[in-house]
Amino acid sequence: MSGATVRGRFDALPGNLRGALWILMTAFVMTLQSAIVKELGEDVHTLVIVFFRCLFALIILLPVFIRRGPAMIRTKRPWMHVARSVVGIVSMSCMFFALAYLPLADVTALVFTMPLFMIVFAVLLLGESIRWRRWTATAVGFCGVLVVLQPGSGFEWASLVALTSACLSALVGVLVKKLSVTDSASTMVFYFAALGLVFSAIPAAFVWKMPSDTDLSLLFVIALLGTMGQLFAVYAWEAGEATAVAPFDYTRLIFAAIMGYILFAEVPEIATVAGAVLIVASTLYIARREARLRTDRPDVALAASLDRP
Repeated sequence: MSGATVRGRFDALPGNLRGALWILMTAFVMTLQSAIVKELGEDVHTLVIVFFRCLFALIILLPVFIRRGPAMIRTKRPWMHVARSVVGIVSMSCMFFALAYLPLADVTALVFTMPLFMIVFAVLLLGESIRWRRWTATAVGFCGVLVVLQPGSGFEWASLVALTSACLSALVGVLVKKLSVTDSASTMVFYFAALGLVFSAIPAAFVWKMPSDTDLSLLFVIALLGTMGQLFAVYAWEAGEATAVAPFDYTRLIFAAIMGYILFAEVPEIATVAGAVLIVASTLYIARREARLRTDRPDVALAASLDRP
């Protein structure tokens, strides 16, 4: 069967089904990326991994930037791009650091708290009005966080680093939302790719150790998987309705549990599973409420996701 035939049959599928398949591929490649980061974390410093993640992502995206031309760099908010890049790099660094110390499933569960922090930032920074239903869902989600963290019972401080990554990722989402009023998605992607490389190079220089050829190959795979996952996510939101597509993103938890067990002999604890259920239920409810209130912007979603690991 030719590639054109396969693509034709795929395009003929209902939009929600295509969206679900795209998001499943997103979940798989992004979880695989995290697993490789975790494996590399034993030999390569987190800050060096972040630097090469940015460098190789910029190289992969460079043909797109050249094709778009100089109009892409025009912006009225350069300092907001700087802020977005700094926050995004710190968020990525926190997640990569947490992956080196925590089970893959734990980090994945904690990163899914990002929509909960978005609710808080939407009120504090965007002046949005949030009704009691979403506040209740947010409270339930943070209860799930406490279950995963198990404060006072074998608490891992690296869990707070993973939670910080989710919080900063939510802040990135707020900054992207503000930037989207005046700047295109391609402009936002360009500035993060360029500024992210600069800001990641500075801390990496203090801990620099050149990775081996094998590690460099894996670092390129990390950037490639991350870029693929972000593009797949955009295709998913374009193809299907948010309420139909969003639930399938939580398969990352399943992929994380499977990869964690196969690659690192990690068995998720009961507390992780229970907390993840609460986090998923609350964020899924919030996503459905958001979808009813506004139309999703796939282009902005891509810009917001490019600085997420």
